[in-house]
Amino acid sequence: MANRYTLILFGLLTACSYTDNQAFNNHLDEFNAKVERDLPAACAMISSANSSFVAVASTGVIDAKIIIAERVAFVSTEVICADPSQTVANMKTVTTLKNAYLVMLRAKLGILDSVALQSLVR
Repeated sequence: MANRYTLILFGLLTACSYTDNQAFNNHLDEFNAKVERDLPAACAMISSANSSFVAVASTGVIDAKIIIAERVAFVSTEVICADPSQTVANMKTVTTLKNAYLVMLRAKLGILDSVALQSLVR
Protein backbone atom coordinates (compact mmCIF):
# COMPACT_ATOMS: atom_id res chain seq x y z
CA MET A 1 0.00 0.00 0.00
CA ALA A 2 2.79 2.44 0.89
CA ASN A 3 4.50 1.92 -2.45
CA ARG A 4 1.37 2.88 -4.34
CA TYR A 5 1.03 6.11 -2.35
CA THR A 6 4.71 6.82 -2.83
CA LEU A 7 4.35 6.49 -6.59
CA ILE A 8 1.26 8.70 -6.54
CA LEU A 9 3.15 11.32 -4.51
CA PHE A 10 6.11 11.19 -6.89
CA GLY A 11 3.80 11.49 -9.87
CA LEU A 12 2.00 14.47 -8.37
CA LEU A 13 5.23 16.26 -7.50
CA THR A 14 6.53 15.71 -11.00
CA ALA A 15 3.27 16.61 -12.70
CA CYS A 16 2.80 19.74 -10.63
CA SER A 17 6.24 21.03 -11.47
CA TYR A 18 6.74 19.92 -15.06
CA THR A 19 3.69 19.08 -17.09
CA ASP A 20 5.59 19.14 -20.36
CA ASN A 21 8.91 19.96 -21.97
CA GLN A 22 7.94 23.61 -22.34
CA ALA A 23 7.41 24.00 -18.61
CA PHE A 24 10.75 22.30 -17.94
CA ASN A 25 12.49 24.59 -20.42
CA ASN A 26 10.80 27.67 -18.98
CA HIS A 27 11.94 26.75 -15.48
CA LEU A 28 15.48 26.16 -16.71
CA ASP A 29 15.46 29.46 -18.63
CA GLU A 30 14.31 31.25 -15.48
CA PHE A 31 17.20 29.78 -13.53
CA ASN A 32 19.74 30.55 -16.27
CA ALA A 33 18.67 34.19 -16.35
CA LYS A 34 18.70 34.45 -12.57
CA VAL A 35 22.14 32.89 -12.10
CA GLU A 36 23.76 35.57 -14.23
CA ARG A 37 22.30 38.49 -12.26
CA ASP A 38 21.48 37.19 -8.76
CA LEU A 39 23.65 34.41 -7.32
CA PRO A 40 21.89 34.34 -3.93
CA ALA A 41 18.52 33.78 -5.63
CA ALA A 42 20.02 31.10 -7.89
CA CYS A 43 21.51 29.36 -4.86
CA ALA A 44 18.11 29.49 -3.16
CA MET A 45 16.59 27.77 -6.20
CA ILE A 46 19.30 25.10 -6.03
CA SER A 47 18.65 24.54 -2.34
CA SER A 48 14.91 24.28 -2.95
CA ALA A 49 15.40 21.82 -5.82
CA ASN A 50 17.66 19.70 -3.64
CA SER A 51 15.18 19.70 -0.76
CA SER A 52 12.29 18.61 -2.95
CA PHE A 53 14.42 15.91 -4.56
CA VAL A 54 15.58 14.58 -1.19
CA ALA A 55 11.95 14.36 -0.06
CA VAL A 56 11.01 12.29 -3.09
CA ALA A 57 14.21 10.20 -2.97
CA SER A 58 13.55 9.29 0.65
CA THR A 59 10.47 7.37 -0.47
CA GLY A 60 12.71 4.79 -2.15
CA VAL A 61 11.26 5.06 -5.65
CA ILE A 62 14.29 6.64 -7.31
CA ASP A 63 17.23 4.64 -8.62
CA ALA A 64 20.42 4.92 -6.56
CA LYS A 65 22.43 6.16 -9.55
CA ILE A 66 20.07 9.10 -9.96
CA ILE A 67 20.27 9.90 -6.25
CA ILE A 68 24.07 9.88 -6.41
CA ALA A 69 24.12 12.07 -9.53
CA GLU A 70 21.81 14.62 -7.92
CA ARG A 71 23.94 14.63 -4.77
CA VAL A 72 27.13 15.19 -6.80
CA ALA A 73 25.44 18.07 -8.61
CA PHE A 74 24.32 19.64 -5.34
CA VAL A 75 27.73 19.21 -3.70
CA SER A 76 29.38 20.89 -6.70
CA THR A 77 27.48 24.07 -5.77
CA GLU A 78 28.24 24.11 -2.05
CA VAL A 79 31.39 26.24 -2.18
CA ILE A 80 29.72 28.79 -4.45
CA CYS A 81 26.47 28.87 -2.49
CA ALA A 82 28.07 28.92 0.97
CA ASP A 83 28.22 32.71 0.69
CA PRO A 84 26.89 33.68 -2.74
CA SER A 85 26.94 37.39 -1.98
CA GLN A 86 30.74 37.14 -1.76
CA THR A 87 31.16 34.96 -4.86
CA VAL A 88 32.17 36.48 -8.18
CA ALA A 89 29.79 35.48 -10.96
CA ASN A 90 32.44 34.56 -13.51
CA MET A 91 32.00 32.11 -16.38
CA LYS A 92 33.14 29.09 -14.35
CA THR A 93 30.78 29.88 -11.46
CA VAL A 94 27.79 30.43 -13.73
CA THR A 95 28.53 27.29 -15.77
CA THR A 96 28.92 25.16 -12.64
CA LEU A 97 25.59 26.34 -11.26
CA LYS A 98 23.77 25.95 -14.58
CA ASN A 99 25.07 22.43 -15.12
CA ALA A 100 24.30 21.38 -11.56
CA TYR A 101 20.76 22.76 -11.71
CA LEU A 102 20.10 20.99 -15.01
CA VAL A 103 21.23 17.68 -13.52
CA MET A 104 19.12 18.28 -10.41
CA LEU A 105 15.98 18.99 -12.44
CA ARG A 106 16.55 16.00 -14.65
CA ALA A 107 17.17 13.83 -11.59
CA LYS A 108 13.84 14.96 -10.18
CA LEU A 109 12.18 13.80 -13.36
CA GLY A 110 14.19 10.58 -13.43
CA ILE A 111 15.53 11.32 -16.91
CA LEU A 112 19.20 11.51 -16.11
CA ASP A 113 21.43 10.07 -18.76
CA SER A 114 25.11 10.03 -19.59
CA VAL A 115 24.91 13.45 -21.27
CA ALA A 116 23.65 15.05 -18.07
CA LEU A 117 26.27 13.27 -16.01
CA GLN A 118 29.05 14.38 -18.36
CA SER A 119 27.99 18.00 -17.88
CA LEU A 120 29.24 17.81 -14.32
CA VAL A 121 32.78 16.95 -15.30
CA ARG A 122 33.28 19.70 -17.86
